[in-house]
Amino acid sequence: MRFVSILLQAANSYLRDQWFHSLQWKKKIYKYRKVLNNPSRWDVVLKEIRALVDMALTSPLQDESIHQAPLHIISTLLAENSNLSAQDHENIIVAIAPLLENNHPPPDLCEFFCKHCRERPRSMVVIEVFTPVVQRILKHNMDFGKCPRLRLFTQEYILALNELNGGMEVVKKFIHSMHGPTGQCPHPRVLPNLVAVCLAAIYSCYEEFINSRDNSPSLKEIRNGCQQQNDRKPPMPLRLLRPEPPPLPPATILPLSNTPSPPQSSPPAPTNPAAPSIPISSPTPSLPLSPPPSIVNSSEILVELERNNNTANAKRKGGPARGDSEPNLIDCLLVSPALNTLSIQLPAQADRVLGCFALILKMLSDYDDWRPALASLLQPIPFPKEALAHAKFTKELKYVIQRFAEDPRQEVHSCLLSVRSGKDGWFQLYSPGGVACDDDGELFASM
Repeated sequence: MRFVSILLQAANSYLRDQWFHSLQWKKKIYKYRKVLNNPSRWDVVLKEIRALVDMALTSPLQDESIHQAPLHIISTLLAENSNLSAQDHENIIVAIAPLLENNHPPPDLCEFFCKHCRERPRSMVVIEVFTPVVQRILKHNMDFGKCPRLRLFTQEYILALNELNGGMEVVKKFIHSMHGPTGQCPHPRVLPNLVAVCLAAIYSCYEEFINSRDNSPSLKEIRNGCQQQNDRKPPMPLRLLRPEPPPLPPATILPLSNTPSPPQSSPPAPTNPAAPSIPISSPTPSLPLSPPPSIVNSSEILVELERNNNTANAKRKGGPARGDSEPNLIDCLLVSPALNTLSIQLPAQADRVLGCFALILKMLSDYDDWRPALASLLQPIPFPKEALAHAKFTKELKYVIQRFAEDPRQEVHSCLLSVRSGKDGWFQLYSPGGVACDDDGELFASM
């Protein structure tokens, strides 16, 4: 065996120590990777994992890879050995817990944690080890789209808390610990991350129901169906109309210019003597106008129920083409035969998940400092149409909408309206005749 000696001369002692510790780190990490890639006995493996964690924590080097490299080695080990016992799972989780205090777990390790939460939700590891990890994720994560398994791990952790004795009380204590004892939450990322977890969990409840309806129309087909006039009867949704001055009749609009108009062969149409006229020029006849609209307070809202189907058809046929416009949500829910005739029945597990995360949304709406941001996040109605057609979900969500309506701040209760013209908001969904109204308009009256 030949040994090669290399003499490195650094410019100063700081750079010399940095090179020395870096070389030592590379040498040790290669050794642990080789040992853990070929495990023989799990008692030896557990001992090597503890030594690897201690080496990473005591290293004088400061770099992200110092803690991430051991976590990746351990996650690869767990992915290649899926037949471990529950006790081996807990021992490994406890051994790597110090590394997770200041680092997010990698994706493979998140998958391992999710499996442990599903199989052993009452394990003490869930409370003692996973709680600080999930708290760090909710406080510091910036985008679940880049790391979706972190969101899935947070979701499985909350469901594991719900399986404990007095499950929802434990979940309430966890949400309160994330907000803090003061009136203002010091962590601005907690609420958006919690809402993202809740929305993903609620969608997963209806994912199996959506995929099982092979013959059901897709959302694009439903939108196209809303624009086809001969396939269905026009719905009778509750509209919100603001008073506008009536338009001028097209036949009476004349060009505003000083050039005399050419002589007319036919006599001019009779004008209304009671209506005011505007002199344009001497050869031009007076322009008849419709009566001035009545003066209405800007805060007054007129609610009109379209009861006449013939009038609605005439408006559709006579109006401009709206092939590119997006129909409102109530029309899509009313026109969909799968949602109008079938009752949505979720499996028992999905029903428990829905109840858990719907209650979390209720708890989030109880905090005054979180309510404006929560209202703006829920204003676009970020739920699948199947959830809005499910009576249990809309009934659970009534508490959140009621809290928004009772809030005196304009930035909160104004979020009950739609985000833009042509779309429906919570105000329309819970109005009398809406798909979510089940209380004869009681919630609508408070809004």
